[in-house]
Amino acid sequence: RESEREKRERRESVTMTLLAECPVHELTAGLGKGANGDADGTWEEKRELKALLQPSRNWPMHQAQCYAHQDCNLRIKRGCRYLLHGRNGVGKSTLLSAIANRDNGLQSFPKEVDTFLLDQELGFLRNQEDNAVIDIVLEHASSTKTALQEEAERLETMDEITDETLSRLCEIYEEIDAHRTHVFEEHSMMLLKGLGFRKGKENAKLGSLSGGWRSRVGLACALVRSPAFLMLDEPTNHLDVNAIVWLQEYLKWKYEGEALLFVTHDRMFAEEVATDVIVMAEQRLQYFNNMTLGEYETSVNADKLKMEHQVSNLEKKKEVLRKQKAAASKAAHSGDAKAGHQAAKLSKKLGRMGLEKTADGRKWNCQRDGVRLGADNNNCGGWVKGKRTHAAVLRRVDPELGFGFPKGDPSGLAELEVVFELRSPGYRYPGCSSDALVCGDIPISTNCRLAIVGRNGEGKTTLVRLLAGDLEPTRGEIRRDHGYRVFHLSQSAHDRLAVEKRSALQLLLASKQGGRETDVRQHLARFGVIGSQALRPLCEMSGGQRVRVAIAHGAVFEPHCLLFDEPTNHLDMGSIDRLGESLNAFDGAVIICTCRLTSSCFFFLHLLLIFLSFFLFVRAGTHDRALIAAVAKTILL
Repeated sequence: RESEREKRERRESVTMTLLAECPVHELTAGLGKGANGDADGTWEEKRELKALLQPSRNWPMHQAQCYAHQDCNLRIKRGCRYLLHGRNGVGKSTLLSAIANRDNGLQSFPKEVDTFLLDQELGFLRNQEDNAVIDIVLEHASSTKTALQEEAERLETMDEITDETLSRLCEIYEEIDAHRTHVFEEHSMMLLKGLGFRKGKENAKLGSLSGGWRSRVGLACALVRSPAFLMLDEPTNHLDVNAIVWLQEYLKWKYEGEALLFVTHDRMFAEEVATDVIVMAEQRLQYFNNMTLGEYETSVNADKLKMEHQVSNLEKKKEVLRKQKAAASKAAHSGDAKAGHQAAKLSKKLGRMGLEKTADGRKWNCQRDGVRLGADNNNCGGWVKGKRTHAAVLRRVDPELGFGFPKGDPSGLAELEVVFELRSPGYRYPGCSSDALVCGDIPISTNCRLAIVGRNGEGKTTLVRLLAGDLEPTRGEIRRDHGYRVFHLSQSAHDRLAVEKRSALQLLLASKQGGRETDVRQHLARFGVIGSQALRPLCEMSGGQRVRVAIAHGAVFEPHCLLFDEPTNHLDMGSIDRLGESLNAFDGAVIICTCRLTSSCFFFLHLLLIFLSFFLFVRAGTHDRALIAAVAKTILL
């Protein structure tokens, strides 16, 4: 068997050849098997169909934008690990689902490329609650051999067998020979052990596992299949730091597939794993090859500065021409015919003057690139006062949408007053022989900042449910001040909204009796649910948008305490930053259970530990800490 070093050298020597390429400009929101989960691939007619990767307007035939969709292809190279980067709602999950199902405009994606999608909802694990973890993983491991056998049968029954066909058959037989049963079991156990399944935990039923352990089972199934093209949609959701570190190291050094495309909001994970970045924004795909996430962000900032410099120089040149034109026009009105011809010539020159270089640094070519960007003749800005105008070169970037929590009425509660107190509570699930959680004594004041951290399965969610009142302790007690409103955002809030047919506006109007539609829409807008998004059925929204709706729904009741269990799941990187800022500014209590890590949080966390006034041990463990770094002043270990 090859050593790890030999495998690494072999992978590094692979030529970056093209694995797959297909047009994606027909990708549409709300269509495809992945949109509604229909087994037969049918879909209902939607009230609104939105093209995700081409503008919905008609451009004049002489403008380059008219043909932009022809360049909007998905290009995947062998040996690359792509980060699909973009805001919530731009269609990242829809694109991954369309590739996996070869539908929704991506029917031309090469069928010979073996693909597998690990979706956010772990849909392929449905109806397997009573199966053991090891059995589920082994079933997926054997599917690789089954696929190879089917391909061999198809090639053997071809009318004409060429040399290429024979060569491929030899490769398939070698792969089938390598995929023996004991190899399946050995590989499956190696993956499960790396993901933390030890001491017989791999024999547990899927239905008995927490969200973090279910995510690990999904990852094991995806990795054991080892497809040519693996797609991971938010693979770090629910995982603790140990599992995330193991996953990123495995994808970097041990994964034997040909290419990887993943979506994540974990900045450190993206920085470690991605070798290339695909940005999905402004209805197009933009490629940043051979760049990590940090290098991409540096490149974007540098390009922005260059563009600002070009635009500044262009405006100075235009201003000089405008003054010359005004002087010539004034002379022409005085009867100077020669000045009139000069004014007309300057007017034409002014209309054609634009940027000298394209975005990638090439000299502008009108035959290839169309009308110059920034030229007055480039009628791409719409109608203004009855005339076609050009759009601004430096377009306004949409601001990062925040979370506008209302300031709840303190109801006479004094600052630092203990309104939420744990008195040695413990909890044991029915039928279990041991306690799932054992706590000590801890008071929670009106403006506390409490972070709950620990490994997957250590009882974090159980503690959150005890605090929320969803569970009653089997020993000890939890005292709450009467009238103290607690908003509990559970991990399953997103899943409940995923089957909701109503819109966000209808949901909040039903919850807030007597509320006016205008007030409710303003409330939704404070949480980033703006415009037509408030009218769209929740089942058609993206995961991040549904999380925003869930938070806005709980904030309607003006809570005194925010109790969030994994609030960063499904949110994009910018939204996580805004959520941290909003929680930090909230004037009530904040209790969070989260697992995100950033390199900038360690020093702050050490300060937090030094200035702890109290803390409680719940089976000591380590965890990711990104949002914690922004809001936590007290750490519950």
